[in-house]
Amino acid sequence: MKVAKLIKPIIYLVIGVLLCCSVINPDSLLNWFIALALLAGGLGMIILSFMGANAFLTDSGLSGAMLVGLGVCFIPALPGGVTISWMSVIAILMMCAGILFLLDSILGFVNKSAVSRNVTILVIGAIAFAVGICLWLIPGFQRFAGLILGIFLIVYGVLLLVSEVTHKNIIIIDVSKKK
Repeated sequence: MKVAKLIKPIIYLVIGVLLCCSVINPDSLLNWFIALALLAGGLGMIILSFMGANAFLTDSGLSGAMLVGLGVCFIPALPGGVTISWMSVIAILMMCAGILFLLDSILGFVNKSAVSRNVTILVIGAIAFAVGICLWLIPGFQRFAGLILGIFLIVYGVLLLVSEVTHKNIIIIDVSKKK
């Protein structure tokens, strides 16, 4: 068993537990991911610049330095860092997607598409819009959503870990068209 295949489920488990224990604020989680990605990418570019040209002052080195600077700006714990209310962004995106689903289902009813498809799209749209409204208006719901996301990540991480250890695919998603 490769250790690299175990890293992803362990990361899901750790993030899920941290979200459930309220150690990580769900609103700053995306800032941490962006910060770490920018820092890793920038440091990688700086290292590649040094290895390739034995110099830091190359286009890759300067670009890497810019990415490291942006990554530092996105670290939520630093004073003066970039603070984006990700829950508000997610709420707006969910409301917009919900409205789009609702409009598509209404259009499907008008065009006399399959009723089961239209009802499914209508229900998904209503749920997405309602969750978006709750995230936007109810501050306590944001904490609840972080807890639910944490539980989901823990379950998903355990399923991936069991799948890797037993060498059996537990999670199979088939989207092929069946006749």
